[in-house]
Amino acid sequence: MVALYKDCIGLHGVTLLCGNEVVILSAPSGTGKTTLAHLLETYCGASVINGDFALLTPTENGVIFEPTPFCGSSGRCLNHRVRVNRVVFLEQGKTNEWRKLEEREALIRFMNNAFVPTWDGGMQQAVQENILKCISTLKVNLFSFAPTREAAEMFLNQLCPQ
Repeated sequence: MVALYKDCIGLHGVTLLCGNEVVILSAPSGTGKTTLAHLLETYCGASVINGDFALLTPTENGVIFEPTPFCGSSGRCLNHRVRVNRVVFLEQGKTNEWRKLEEREALIRFMNNAFVPTWDGGMQQAVQENILKCISTLKVNLFSFAPTREAAEMFLNQLCPQ
């Protein structure tokens, strides 16, 4: 709660270094964040920074991932403070599809996956304003995927086109 009052956003997601980008995979529980992160580690050389929770601070120089002790069932939290390049919202799918999200849909997806105390209207407004600051500086995508090696390779190719 203190962090949220300090202009942070708590986002449910796996934070990882993939290629040259720090990426947050965000989705509801059971969607496949951990599965995709494992595929990216196995086939693409990615490294998990935090396995469950991202505390983000929008700044003039971009969005910063703040270290937290929260790592969910993965037990993975390296606690590095890093600049985030991209948030990718995930959906399960039969095929692998990638697309850029426009501001309105990005805001909705952030709000659906962010920790926002519903009992505090002022806090909700502050979190929404901070999310809009993040969206203005981050790349935000939607990745619908089947949990396969091909999905991990497609993901990496979207980050680092050849």
